[in-house]
Amino acid sequence: MSESELRMLFNHYAERLERYLNHKLRDPQAAADLVQESFLRLAQRLEQQDDVDDKKAYLYKTANNLLLDHVRHQQRWQMATSVDDAEATLEYLPDAAPQLDQTAIAQQELERLANVLATLPERTQLIFHLHRFEHMTQAQIAQQLEISLSTVEKHLAMTLSAMMTIRAS
Repeated sequence: MSESELRMLFNHYAERLERYLNHKLRDPQAAADLVQESFLRLAQRLEQQDDVDDKKAYLYKTANNLLLDHVRHQQRWQMATSVDDAEATLEYLPDAAPQLDQTAIAQQELERLANVLATLPERTQLIFHLHRFEHMTQAQIAQQLEISLSTVEKHLAMTLSAMMTIRAS
């Protein structure tokens, strides 16, 4: 395949492929990188073989595989980061068991936070639960609940604001 034919394919499919990947990732830069890598792999494949029967299908399949690899890499990175954060937090925890009055104060604060959370709208509570306890990203929550990313951000900001109010008092 000539360079001009590859350029024609790129002009025809790149934008659509990038939109598809960006819809899945919600990361325009990563989507653009994956499109470039998909076309690079197509070019390499065409150098090795005479032809690919369905170039569009090959591009989308390659892009989808790269997307899965990217997501797996991100998940491993997030997991490694959270383990590092947990270890760093443990270093600062006091060695002795908390005193009885500290435990009572912490319990009261938890009860106040639970009461504040109970006053929030049900949708806000659900989004907070998915983010905090199910460890879902904001993008994953938006996709699962079929809402925009900014809506998820607003609900989490509302939760944080309510919690900060109770912590300040």
